[in-house]
Amino acid sequence: MDWDEMIGKRVRFVAVYTGCTRKGLLLHDVATQAGDSFRDHMWLPNTKRFRKLRLRAGMQISFKAKVKRYRKRDGTWQFNVQNLSEIEVMG
Repeated sequence: MDWDEMIGKRVRFVAVYTGCTRKGLLLHDVATQAGDSFRDHMWLPNTKRFRKLRLRAGMQISFKAKVKRYRKRDGTWQFNVQNLSEIEVMG
């Protein structure tokens, strides 16, 4: 998938919840619902919506989010997400 074409669009993602720290919560194997790989891991804020789900390591979740791009400190570009909605535990 060409992620540059997806910037600003809402996409349904699936990921595996790994755990959380004060920094936020960690997701692994982040992909679109269709199976297109997005990121091997991603940190997200540990919001009230996530806390209500009472996630445990290994649980798979899905959510919709807007794709964004940002420049890392080393000058390379990275894709991330913003404005999450419809967060739910799968299966």
